[in-house]
Amino acid sequence: MNTALHYSVSTGNFEIVNLLLDTKVCDVNAQNKAGYTSIMLAAVVPITCDYERQTLKRLFGEGNVNIKSTDSGQTALMLAVRHGNKDTVQLLLETGSDCNLQDKEGSTALMAACEHGHIDIVRLLLDNTTCDPDIKDNVMLSLSLSLM
Repeated sequence: MNTALHYSVSTGNFEIVNLLLDTKVCDVNAQNKAGYTSIMLAAVVPITCDYERQTLKRLFGEGNVNIKSTDSGQTALMLAVRHGNKDTVQLLLETGSDCNLQDKEGSTALMAACEHGHIDIVRLLLDNTTCDPDIKDNVMLSLSLSLM
């Protein structure tokens, strides 16, 4: 079950996103059936102009950018990284995204950037002073335990 804000964000209708935010009646943190918020859906939409950048910055600032989806445990930052949306990654970091959160498999945004070969995003995340490159995922942890 999606809200009007979910639909507007996922289809890139930024004028409607702003209109809905102006009304102050939309719950930016509302999750659909899969546990995705409008912020998570916005993370996968590429930014093409400054108006879109400002709209997303506003959206991110009005909600909780660190909510995890119920299906995979991914955050908006992880989704933006996987889709290679460097501008969106930057905006999410500026609005308080925690780059060290782990999804259900234990992966972080940095791991996703490395896995998908997004070198500019890897650099961006490593420049974030809170990024911990030594976090291990669940796969590595279980593999390490089985070797002991």
